[in-house]
Amino acid sequence: MYTLYYPIESKLADQLEDYFCEWVRSPWCLTRQTPEQSYILRGYFFTEKEAIESWYQLRTEFIELPTKVDLHFLHDGDWKEAYKKHLKYRKLRDLHWIPIWDKGKIKVPTDEYVVYLDSGMAFGTGSHETTRLCANRLLDFRERFADTWRSASVIDVGCGSGILSISAAVLGFKNIYGFDNDPEAVRVCLENSTINGIDNHVKYSIAGLEKGLNLKPRADLILANLQANLLCIYAQNFLWALKVNGMLVMSGILIREVEEVRTTFEDLMRKGSTRFNVDTRKLGEWADLCYLKL
Repeated sequence: MYTLYYPIESKLADQLEDYFCEWVRSPWCLTRQTPEQSYILRGYFFTEKEAIESWYQLRTEFIELPTKVDLHFLHDGDWKEAYKKHLKYRKLRDLHWIPIWDKGKIKVPTDEYVVYLDSGMAFGTGSHETTRLCANRLLDFRERFADTWRSASVIDVGCGSGILSISAAVLGFKNIYGFDNDPEAVRVCLENSTINGIDNHVKYSIAGLEKGLNLKPRADLILANLQANLLCIYAQNFLWALKVNGMLVMSGILIREVEEVRTTFEDLMRKGSTRFNVDTRKLGEWADLCYLKL
């Protein structure tokens, strides 16, 4: 494993973050120990060639970056410790997300729920605002449909590490399906399912959006933590895959992108004479859109 890192200013950090959110899965991350310190741009790569090519690709978009940066080789132990820094304990109501290496260190009430995670190279550590926005909607669905939620069908679109679909299984949802176009993500999902003792509770597939949304019958709950342009491109597919009285939750949307996504979906729904309720929430620079199809 190889890593590149370089200190950058806050203004450039904002631009880079927006750019990385357009990737399906980015090898880059931005870290900062305290608000007073500079951001550190870090990238993790399997090969030296991949690292150098990715840096040059980044420089075509951001010429402020230097031509060369130091490339460092990480031994397996070093890499494992590096990515652990980005996977932290989180609690959302009665749902706990705990890194597998912290199992037994955090006390959880017996009537609450735990998901143990090892995200590997897949997106979905639970630290990102977009993941938490989706998870809170999952908990909302359980409360809103208190009498029927266990039998509801759930689709986790772009499942990443499986954090959302596995959370649904641990909570008690019975009919869950997740898909991702990245084979590594699906492999991590299966590993995390085993870690949590829910093998075969969630069905996973390697698939893109069009295929994935058509592989299963229509769903009661769709969780889609994707970038805004993909949500808009596949809007018709999402609406087709949602049952009447079903809930479509979309995150991965920057606040400035909400109106574009909302307009795209609501124009389609009105053309199809579909009735709906909608609301949005914000967390940091991010927002979600939640549609209830009536």
